[in-house]
Amino acid sequence: MVQLVMERLRWFFLSVMIGLFAGLSASCFLFLLDGVTDFRVSHPELIWGLPLGGLISGFIYWKYGKQASGGNALIIDAVHDPKKVVPLRMAPLILISTVLTHLFGGSAGREGAAVQMSASLSVQLSRWFHIRPEEKRILLMAGMGAGFGATVGAPWAGFIFGMEVIRLPQRRLFAALECGVASFVGYGVTRVIHVPHPHLPKLVIPQLQPWTVFGVILAGVAFGFLARVFVFLSHGLQTRLRALPVFPPLIPAILGLVLAALYFLTDSLRYGGLGLPVIEQALSSKTTVFDTFYKLGFTVLTVGGGFKGGEYVPLVFMGSTLGNALGQWLALSPPFFAALGYVAVFGGASKTPFACACLGMELFGFWLGPYALLACWISYKIAGDHGIYHAPRRNSHS
Repeated sequence: MVQLVMERLRWFFLSVMIGLFAGLSASCFLFLLDGVTDFRVSHPELIWGLPLGGLISGFIYWKYGKQASGGNALIIDAVHDPKKVVPLRMAPLILISTVLTHLFGGSAGREGAAVQMSASLSVQLSRWFHIRPEEKRILLMAGMGAGFGATVGAPWAGFIFGMEVIRLPQRRLFAALECGVASFVGYGVTRVIHVPHPHLPKLVIPQLQPWTVFGVILAGVAFGFLARVFVFLSHGLQTRLRALPVFPPLIPAILGLVLAALYFLTDSLRYGGLGLPVIEQALSSKTTVFDTFYKLGFTVLTVGGGFKGGEYVPLVFMGSTLGNALGQWLALSPPFFAALGYVAVFGGASKTPFACACLGMELFGFWLGPYALLACWISYKIAGDHGIYHAPRRNSHS
């Protein structure tokens, strides 16, 4: 009994440490990202620096990346095979390269960097404490969830995300305490430091009616197809570009030039960076489906072309604008469907429908929950087995 209590206290302490790492690294990253975004918006000519940013980022990873180049895929592989090493250098590398992407206006997100930083820092605890190899997966799961929850400002979603994204059903309950403590501590750190999380408009949830439920089902299918297309295009472009017989850092440099030219031709920086103003517009008034497809194209070229950054916010952008358009076509509330798209497209693409349904409740209110769960689950099933973080595994659940 005493040994069990000591073991629980040990893991509680480790989980608190993971949450502190996640909260501090996410806070530093979000403040830095906020600053470079404001600077880029006030200096739109920086968009022409995308080729330089791509070259620098590509060279850094080519020269110093080594195992860290695997990103989130390496973390998930390390959970399945604890012998794999998640190096400490992953944290500074992803931080620098993601900041470069946003400084010059690449269309990328931020959760990928936060998750990688938190997981790579958390697993270093195995060097300081006696951690068995098979226990490293708990450090990684809790670190991923805490990093996600701290970045998006939703601790319950981070708690579930840490267990769900790994797709190891037999480990979920075992790591529940660690993921929960780490996520809430990480989020608490961001609140204490006053991290600038987005302020979302208040949402009016429609009454439960057959036409509304039909609309949610239809929207879930559309969100799933969008997630599937994004994964197919971004991973496909990534695979083909890596096979080219050229100096690797030149690939993001060339794609950076293509992106800068497209921004110039479309005469709009609306789709650069995070695109938070457009997301807020979709949640409060009206947007068009053209916003969805423009963001899709720019994001595929950015993350598929070798620039570093997450996919969460771009997928939120695509989902909320597509949902807004669907709401207009169905003569239902565009902001309500935008909120469903906000969570369901990422839920399908990341294979985390329950975490994203929980995210919807945390961000938009408890009564969005049933609709969000329905939309996220349909999106998850339609999106297929491939996701932004992993391909299918033999032992994965469906």
